[in-house]
Amino acid sequence: MRQDSNSSIEQIISEALCREMESVTPPPPDKMWQRISSRLEQAARVKSSSSYWKRAAIAVAAVLVLFVGIAGLYRSPWGR
Repeated sequence: MRQDSNSSIEQIISEALCREMESVTPPPPDKMWQRISSRLEQAARVKSSSSYWKRAAIAVAAVLVLFVGIAGLYRSPWGR
């Protein structure tokens, strides 16, 4: 008895899934590709602006380390 109820439930679920899959229409390919390309362009813009700030921060840090190192040498016994 249990197998009969399981198979009927599986059949009902299978039929419902088939009906749902047939009723779904995919988006037109042109619109989909336009959306994908616009998102990629946005990601590229964000990436380029963030890489600029990273490079600027690295340059500032390098100059600061260099300045602190030189100032430390002049104040040390070896610099005198």
